[in-house]
Amino acid sequence: MYLSPTLNARRLCYLANRPFWVRALSIEGWAEILAWLDDVTPGRDERDGPPRLGGDESQQWLRSADGRALLCWIAIRGDDICYETAAEIARSAADEEHSRLAAILTGRRRTSQRQAGEGTQEDSDLARTWCGEGLAELAMYVGMDTFRKLSIDQVEWLQSGGKCDAHADPDARALAEAQKQWLAAHRERQAAEANGDETTPRPDDVTIGAEEIDRRNAAMLAALKAEVAKRDAGLPYGVPSLPDFDEEVI
Repeated sequence: MYLSPTLNARRLCYLANRPFWVRALSIEGWAEILAWLDDVTPGRDERDGPPRLGGDESQQWLRSADGRALLCWIAIRGDDICYETAAEIARSAADEEHSRLAAILTGRRRTSQRQAGEGTQEDSDLARTWCGEGLAELAMYVGMDTFRKLSIDQVEWLQSGGKCDAHADPDARALAEAQKQWLAAHRERQAAEANGDETTPRPDDVTIGAEEIDRRNAAMLAALKAEVAKRDAGLPYGVPSLPDFDEEVI
């Protein structure tokens, strides 16, 4: 994960022509929004939890004057601004300023798989997030006061041990591509041998025997697995080159 979401860096936002530096919503901020929606949305007694955050009714409430005041207060209360003052700022802010504020508050890292569209609208709705053993362990590890201040990106990063965006890591993509190409070439050669096809020998086949080729394949796979193990352990890793071998002319 890149540095800015890892530290939940502040971003500049103007409200009523006043500059504020705002972070993405913390777990506590999201919880307060969901609790407020649960209170103001009709049918609370018939629900087993807050209404879906992405639902039309919830979105209408968040776009209301009271919803904008709540978002504004959560965003800038760290500047010792009370709710009444935040509500006044929200009333004076332009629609474009509210849009910018909402984008910062709800923003996720662009390398998130969910950001890329994984999962259904229902199963990815924050109101349906179940806080089970994994989050409990994280809260006990970092302490509840710290836990409540974490952003969603930070929670995913900590829970995964830094591996949440392995799919987007340039080194990991290169490593996976190298392994894919090597395995494809190995399987192509095996298929050709099984079919007795010797019309398109590889350069290695001209200079070394089949046993040596198999030995090289095994060595390359071992090197790839070693780099994957380093990556999973959080150690520096890279794409291995073909190990050095003594050429044996047939």
